Amino acid sequence: MVMAVSPRTGRVLVIDGDPARRIGLAAALGTAPHEVEIAATAATGVSVARMSRPDLVIVESRLPDGTSAEVCSALRRDPATSSTLVLVISEST
Repeated sequence: MVMAVSPRTGRVLVIDGDPARRIGLAAALGTAPHEVEIAATAATGVSVARMSRPDLVIVESRLPDGTSAEVCSALRRDPATSSTLVLVISEST
């Protein structure tokens, strides 16, 4: 017997200071069965993560107000986000 499993709706947070890349990532991720939130700064991203508790945070390595390491550190210190998966992306130059 085969049982149908409904797809899980997850939540992804994209933190990126570049508006074009942030919106592009959100648009690409929005086609999958999950919700996507966006933030332009480290401070906003950490705040959103604490409130919405995403399953995954995608964060650019350099942000207007900090770094991905600072975002990761803030998320790890908070019990609400301490086990959140984090993917760091970096623009190659």
